[in-house]
Amino acid sequence: MARKGRKFEVLVESLEKHALNKEGVISSPGYLMDEVTNQMREVDVLIETKIGTSNISIVLECRDRKMKQDLTWIEQLNSKLKDINADKIIAVSSSGFSKSALEKAKRYGIETRSFDEIDKNIIESWWQVTHIDFISKQFRIVYFYPYLEDKDFFKKYRIPINSEEKYILDTSENRLVSASELFQENCNQIQSLWGSLIPNGKASRDRINIDCDNPERELQFVFNEHKSKILKIEYVADIFIVGKKIPLSKVSSYTSPDSTISHIIEYDGFPIKNKNLLRIIRSKDGNSIISFGQE
Repeated sequence: MARKGRKFEVLVESLEKHALNKEGVISSPGYLMDEVTNQMREVDVLIETKIGTSNISIVLECRDRKMKQDLTWIEQLNSKLKDINADKIIAVSSSGFSKSALEKAKRYGIETRSFDEIDKNIIESWWQVTHIDFISKQFRIVYFYPYLEDKDFFKKYRIPINSEEKYILDTSENRLVSASELFQENCNQIQSLWGSLIPNGKASRDRINIDCDNPERELQFVFNEHKSKILKIEYVADIFIVGKKIPLSKVSSYTSPDSTISHIIEYDGFPIKNKNLLRIIRSKDGNSIISFGQE
């Protein structure tokens, strides 16, 4: 790696002084495996440590240049973060960042810092768990149309089409579902729908056809006493992802002489009202069980 200069050396010295517990390691340069190319990728600074039972890696990428860093660098860092699967990446610039770069960094969750502002409090904040990230895949159905075995079914009975009404009979379970529920069940399994979306970004309008001609799970459109087998359902829907940071009200753990048995995280509000708990309980065989619910 080319020499980064005195500011970079001072930064690394500060990290070595404040960033580590007894299990931590700072590498400069550091290397992480690129999960796309299966080759090692170099980073300016790699901080690796353990919090509880979890291995944590934080990457710092640094630039000491005269011009403010623009959004191109931030986009490159976001791509790199995904490929090397680090827990956090921090962009450090001696000349600051353009407005568009700061907006992009906020959207991607990339922390932006100058060399001078990184002090003991900033470094320690990187290891603090202050919130839970809730990510929710959502959709709005713009249009849907069921293709039935009886092609004249809708004409004969003048049925008002509503995606929330439970007109669909799942004969395998003898239950009624709505077109919206059926869409949710299927679209969550189609990974390609969500791959290009980012939390709180623009929605993507997609046309999705669900093939219902399945002998093991026959679906019927039911209206009053009339029924007809569903062959397929055509949807047009806006697909989007909602993300929200939920502040934690309490973090606690129970330990044995050998290891941590469980972590308990408490938080208020979204997505369920009142106080909620997320429990991570480790069994004797090393497996973890996650439970989620109200207190």
